[in-house]
Amino acid sequence: MKNLLACLLQIALGAVSLLLSLVTLASAYSETLSPAEHPMLSLLGLAFPVVAVAELALLAVLLMARQYRPAVLPFLTFVLCFGQLRAYCPINLFPAGATGDTLRVLSYNVMSLPANPVHLTRNRILAYLTDYEADIVCLQEFNAETGGVSQRTAHRVLSAVYPYSEITAVGSAGTNHVACYSRYPIVGARRIASSGLYNGAVICQILWRGDTLTVINNHLESNKLTEADKAMYKDMWLDPEKEKVESGARALLPKLAEAAVIRSAQVDSVTAEIDRLRHRPLIVCGDLNDSPISYAHHAIARRLDDAFTRAGNGPGITYHRGGLLFRIDHIFASPDLHPVSCRVDRSIDASDHYPIRAMFVVKEQITDNK
Repeated sequence: MKNLLACLLQIALGAVSLLLSLVTLASAYSETLSPAEHPMLSLLGLAFPVVAVAELALLAVLLMARQYRPAVLPFLTFVLCFGQLRAYCPINLFPAGATGDTLRVLSYNVMSLPANPVHLTRNRILAYLTDYEADIVCLQEFNAETGGVSQRTAHRVLSAVYPYSEITAVGSAGTNHVACYSRYPIVGARRIASSGLYNGAVICQILWRGDTLTVINNHLESNKLTEADKAMYKDMWLDPEKEKVESGARALLPKLAEAAVIRSAQVDSVTAEIDRLRHRPLIVCGDLNDSPISYAHHAIARRLDDAFTRAGNGPGITYHRGGLLFRIDHIFASPDLHPVSCRVDRSIDASDHYPIRAMFVVKEQITDNK
């Protein structure tokens, strides 16, 4: 009887391990699926952190129970998903040191420059941007909120620190703006042609170290979740009853899939520009509205280095409202620009995004601190 029970336990553990491994792999590699061709399947990446934690918990339980054979499968799954795990939650304990010229880049979705609480004398976002010594600042949703700071006032304040700027409307509606502020001359700028009513990308050419540095500032298609949608999503995780999960999935998945399809066309336009410009120093940053396990992130990271993956630590959450916690703001760079640090700055919560900032050096100026 004991042998039979042990055998049944092995079979049950093996079945659970196999099922969870398949789900984890499907979630991890969904980033390779174009949402235009597989709109629903491409959303599997949203579940990656949940299934990865479940896989880790299963592996720990199996090892503690000395069930080594069933533990082989989750271990191999983590080996196969190492790249996705590193992209989602990197660990960089010994970053390279920097000597010589550095380039500090900051990307921030400023949520239409909301008004301060009445007890503050300076706008928190503008104060943060002027106090931080960036070389290039890329802003998304650089608009004027009712009762907030006007775009004209914000421009006047920022121009005192960053003498060169380019403010461009993206999307066919022309009401949403992205902005690039720089300590170095901006010698050219143009929009990247793409679909979308309120979203898009802009290319800026900047003179830096006697060369032309190309910066692509992105604000890709939003998922357009309402406050009710966000509350539904949060309730699903806090109280995952079957009916709540099913009704929530029916309400949210079509919206997410529709946005992902539009976003895939936009990112394809961006990657076409990257392919054309890949022999020049290049920075691509902004609000992609997609996590590190997504088609948008994967398409760019195949061509450029993700600064946070290379030099950041932890999950690096940038969006933090309504129970949604994701890293959807990113900074990428061409291989000749090496990230020596990258972090999400949680010291300011004036927007629904945290700023992400990175410091780069040219590769020949790297020193090893290990």
